[in-house]
Amino acid sequence: MVRSNHIGNLHPVIQEAYTYWNRKRGDRPMPSREDIDPIDIPGIIPHIILIDVEHDPLDFRFRLIGTYVDRHVSGSYTGKRHRDIPQKGPGSGIWNALEQVVRTGEPHVDYLGYYGPVPEVRGVEEAILPLGKDGRITMMMNVLVFIASRNPMVDLTARYRPDWPIGSAEAEQFRISIND
Repeated sequence: MVRSNHIGNLHPVIQEAYTYWNRKRGDRPMPSREDIDPIDIPGIIPHIILIDVEHDPLDFRFRLIGTYVDRHVSGSYTGKRHRDIPQKGPGSGIWNALEQVVRTGEPHVDYLGYYGPVPEVRGVEEAILPLGKDGRITMMMNVLVFIASRNPMVDLTARYRPDWPIGSAEAEQFRISIND
């Protein structure tokens, strides 16, 4: 769960995503995926992973991976299920966090170790924000920031600023993915 007094301690990208998610949910437990408009959050889109929630049996399928995240992971996960990826299936840290969000319906923020292809990355700050209707979670909007190894207060976001704001093609791909 994310408590309001912890928001100021989060990376600005995570803060912005959580504030947007919270505003979109209003008085509901969570916003629906249709409530999320990429035009509203151009600085966050490259940091997002959209994950479909499958309920019987429980599994999580990668729907979309933002360009910033894609540059920091070792493989193409789009379309794959967590259960089929080593170190992401049942019992893994990420699986347990996603399962907790499904059980509680509450957002989850964590700082994780990083095991990927970019040597200067020390860790990952991640927010898992549920999306759904009538209390049933159908999708997760994960927002990630990769933290540099030498100074934990410096992230690698600035390295990719020339790619921002996102182009209309990336915004359209996000819109198609979130509404499929």
